[in-house]
Order: sequence, then structure tokens, then C-alpha cells
Amino acid sequence: MTKIYYKLLIIENQDKLNQNDYLGEIMNMQQNIINGCLILIITMLIYQNQQLQDKVMNMNEFSQSSTVKEMDKLKKIETAISNNASNIQLVINSSEKLEKKNRCEHRYL
Repeated sequence: MTKIYYKLLIIENQDKLNQNDYLGEIMNMQQNIINGCLILIITMLIYQNQQLQDKVMNMNEFSQSSTVKEMDKLKKIETAISNNASNIQLVINSSEKLEKKNRCEHRYL
């Protein structure tokens, strides 16, 4: 009777081991699927991050070149304003001289 009991225990244990092996295989397959999904997600995030970095670099280059162009325009405008200011000052000085000359001529008349 004990031999039969031990044989039944051995058979039960083998069935449990077979079930555990089967469950282990299922869990292993599930873990592989989860790992594959995580790898895919991480790869997509790295790709997206690289694309965003490229866009930021392009925007920085554009803004720097745009700033340089605007500074050149401002320098040209400042030069034109200073030239115009000196021309205006010359005109004012000339007109003042003419006025003084005209006053002097009117006094002698």
C-alpha cells in the first residue's frame, strides 16, 4: 500500500512539475512579449528625441542667422540716420549763415 501511495505521489508530483513547466513556458513567452514591446517603445522614444534635437538645432541656426541679418540691417539704418543727422546739421548751419548774411545785408540797406 505504501508503494502504491508513493507511486501516486510521484505521479502527482510529475503532473505538477509538467503543469509548472507549462506555466513557466507561458510566463516566459509573456515576458518575451513584454520585453519586445519595451524595446520597441524605447527605440521609438530615442528616435523621437533625435528628431526633436535636430529641429531645435535647425531653429537655433535659423535664429542666429536671422539675428545676424537683423543686426546688419540695424547697423545700416544707424549709419543712414547718422549721415542724415550730419546732413541736417549742415543744412541748419548753412541756413543760419544765410539768415545772418541776409540780416547783415538788410541792415546796410
